[in-house]
Amino acid sequence: MIGAPMYNLSIPTPLKARIDRVAVAGKTFRYAATGPEGLLQGKKAFIASARGGVYSAGSPAAALEHQESYLIGLLAFLGVIDVTVVRAEGLALGAQAKDAAISQALAVESPEQAQLRTRFDPFLLSRDAERRALIDAESVSQLINQFDQRLRACAGVTVDSTAHLITSAWIDERSGITGALASVRGWFVDPDRFSNAWIVNVTELVTKLDHAAKPSC
Repeated sequence: MIGAPMYNLSIPTPLKARIDRVAVAGKTFRYAATGPEGLLQGKKAFIASARGGVYSAGSPAAALEHQESYLIGLLAFLGVIDVTVVRAEGLALGAQAKDAAISQALAVESPEQAQLRTRFDPFLLSRDAERRALIDAESVSQLINQFDQRLRACAGVTVDSTAHLITSAWIDERSGITGALASVRGWFVDPDRFSNAWIVNVTELVTKLDHAAKPSC
């Protein structure tokens, strides 16, 4: 993982100094009969790139970009060709451009994330269908919102999205995953961790979910 803001059309001095310590003949590359050969084959790299202007391919200033291109070339020289660039550029062009650039950068998927999404999206859709068969979507949404507010108001330790976690475990239990609810609920009703008011609300949420469940055929 390389954090690389653009400084004067290239990379910061500290990053260049670090690269000079890493790019060492005999350690990360070597000179063979056919020329230099990288010794880091099979590695992956991620570049988090940030710059105030716009220098990506096709822009008027693209020829001045010596930041990402340098890093990608260097990594290839060392044998690393699996490189993902997450870029936020135009950050100095106003608040709207900055927000858009950051949103675009956050939306970038790594190849691994894309593979996981491809594998798990069908699974999540099937789980959604199971959940709709167990409980009305509007009812469960209202319960989650109601109890999230109540739990946030409790004194002492609180955990975000607890109502959603408990509801998911309840649905898993109803779908046939024995012990799913007990394990999650047991943690959230531990008096050594949580206040009495918190525990009362967690217990009531499970009761409400039982009452809201659709009758089995």
